[in-house]
Amino acid sequence: MRLGDLLRRLDAYCAERVLAGMSPAAALEAAQAGGHPHPITGEALAMLLNWTPARGIDDALTRGQAVDALGPLRRRYMEDAAPAEGLREVQAIIEAMDAAFDDEALESGQQSQG
Repeated sequence: MRLGDLLRRLDAYCAERVLAGMSPAAALEAAQAGGHPHPITGEALAMLLNWTPARGIDDALTRGQAVDALGPLRRRYMEDAAPAEGLREVQAIIEAMDAAFDDEALESGQQSQG
């Protein structure tokens, strides 16, 4: 899936917190600069760009690459002293990511059959 498509799907699944009214490119730029309106989500977006082969919204990435990129963030919020809300937000992003890749697979399968 292309990074831009993933971000659009995540935005739809995460109550419009991912793009926060921005284009995918602008949301990534804001995340890279530390200026995303939702700091944890912004950090997740920056990790998708920095810890995967994708360098822009038109670059493809796999489910494994995307989930692995968020591993350090997830581990940080799983620590005992971390705020529970942070873990909930990271978990919501990861669950939405799974749903996005599942939906893309289902759509691709439906298109190739019909």
